[in-house]
Amino acid sequence: MKKILLFMILSSVSFGVSLDFGDGGSRRVQLLDGGRVRISESFKWEDPSKEVVLKDFPEDIRRESLVVENEDIGDTVFSIRQTDKKSIEEQYRGREVIYNNEKYTLLSLSPLIIERRRDGRVVINPPSQIEMEPVEESIQRNSVRIIGENPMKELDLSYEYESLKWQKIHNLNLDRRFLEDMVIFKNSGERSLRDMELTYGRQGRFNLSLEPQVEKKVDLAKKDIEVEKYYSYRSSEGVNHPELNLKVTGAKLPEGSSVRVIEDGRYIGSMVAKESDESLEFDGIVEEKVDIKTDTKELRFGEKLRRRSVDISIKNYRSDTALVRVVYDELPKRWYEMKSDLPYEITKEGIVFNIPIGANSRKNLKFSYIMEKI
Repeated sequence: MKKILLFMILSSVSFGVSLDFGDGGSRRVQLLDGGRVRISESFKWEDPSKEVVLKDFPEDIRRESLVVENEDIGDTVFSIRQTDKKSIEEQYRGREVIYNNEKYTLLSLSPLIIERRRDGRVVINPPSQIEMEPVEESIQRNSVRIIGENPMKELDLSYEYESLKWQKIHNLNLDRRFLEDMVIFKNSGERSLRDMELTYGRQGRFNLSLEPQVEKKVDLAKKDIEVEKYYSYRSSEGVNHPELNLKVTGAKLPEGSSVRVIEDGRYIGSMVAKESDESLEFDGIVEEKVDIKTDTKELRFGEKLRRRSVDISIKNYRSDTALVRVVYDELPKRWYEMKSDLPYEITKEGIVFNIPIGANSRKNLKFSYIMEKI
């Protein structure tokens, strides 16, 4: 196998700039899908250098996610991590070598492959010696070596940090009429994450610092809203309690967003947002303080006709008025002569009643219709 001759001319060797990973200025956090984050850092130094080594490359940074931004970047080389004993090749790959008095890039040690920098010509197992500066002192374990085409004084890079996760939470406060956006961050790693900046929409910028194994809540925005609230009951479902329905204007959320609902200063449950007519609709919380009982009777008129009488009793145990939307959706194919003691409307859903019931009050809904047996 071809041997590599390393010339130890110390007077002409420069090991470049050595920086600590994570000590860059202007650290920024970007929220990605699936609870992932991308951290961006900016590094600056005084003396221009063609080589920069970022030391202490953390295990919980996804190596393939690292993006180095600088128009003069020629190559990026990851050193061997402490836990990686497979090969020494990573320490050398990507370094500049001299062959026949021209600059090449080392692509592989076995087989020995080099690429001429000026035109991309590839030489496999070159017949004469190549020259390379020493590597042991300039490349450290768990580090990233960045090689520039020209001397550099600054560097921007970003990466996904797997030990930092986030979860978006929306609180819908029915008492104060506002929708609150917040993010819960959790640092499950062993590194301190300090002085990071989170930008969220047009609302502003937030400073974020997290010690290892710590969760932190960041309040992002609060929006005033208008809320229409009612309780929906469908007779065919045979339940004893209605479901809370909300229609919200003044705020936008992606459809399918989960929202925590706060009422009377307490969490009462979560809802899923649905877009409707430039507003948001929510449902899914059962109101057990509104109790509903249904009783049905039938009176025959000959062989085919019957009058069905329905009595729905609604008790509101809440300390405020409850608007209950009752949908009677058990109508037969043929029916006639609707009689009711309360106003109603006929829709595709069935016969709909909107009934306000005072605090700690009961109301009985009675109606009847004639149905024809087919």
